[in-house]
Amino acid sequence: MKKIMLIALASLVFSSCYTTLLYEPEKSGDSLVMGCLEFEAANVPAKYGISMSGTHHSGVKLEILETSTGKEFNVVSGVDGFFYFVGKPDEEYQIKKILFKKKNGKSWFMYSSTLHGLSIKPQAGVVHNLGTIHWFIDASNEGNDIKQIRDDFDKIQEILNEKYFESGWNQFVIEETIL
Repeated sequence: MKKIMLIALASLVFSSCYTTLLYEPEKSGDSLVMGCLEFEAANVPAKYGISMSGTHHSGVKLEILETSTGKEFNVVSGVDGFFYFVGKPDEEYQIKKILFKKKNGKSWFMYSSTLHGLSIKPQAGVVHNLGTIHWFIDASNEGNDIKQIRDDFDKIQEILNEKYFESGWNQFVIEETIL
C-alpha cells in the first residue's frame, strides 16, 4: 500500500513539472491555439450541497467544432485556467459551447452556454494567443456574459514562456488573436 501511495505521489509531483506541452510541433507549419478560461458565478443557490458561486479557472470546458469535417472535440482548462489545442492551418474552428460542472459525491451541477460567432482560423507557423475567455453568470437576473479579455495576452504568453519553457512552440510567432 505504501509503495502505491509513493508512486501516486511521485507521479503527481512530476506531472506538475512538465516543461513542454503534451502536443509539440512536428514541423514549422504547425499551429497552436492557446488561452485561459475563467468562469465566474454570482448569486447561484447551492444544489446537492454544491456551491457554484465564485471564480473558477480549472475544469472549464470548451466544445469546439472543426467546420470542414463536422468533428467536435473538447478542451478543458488546467489549474491556472490555461488551455490549448493544435489547429490545422487554414481550418476554421467554431467555439460552440462553454461548460462548467462541479461534482459532490455522485451529483453533478452544470452550467453551459451556447456561443455564436466565436471562431478562429489558425495560420501556419503561428501560436494564436486568445487571452482570457471570461464567462460571467449572475443567477439573480439570469445574466450571462461571455467576453474575451484582451489585457491578458501577456499573462498567457508568460505561462507558455515560463511554465513550458522547453516547448518548441516558443520558437513560433505568437500572435494576439481576436475572436
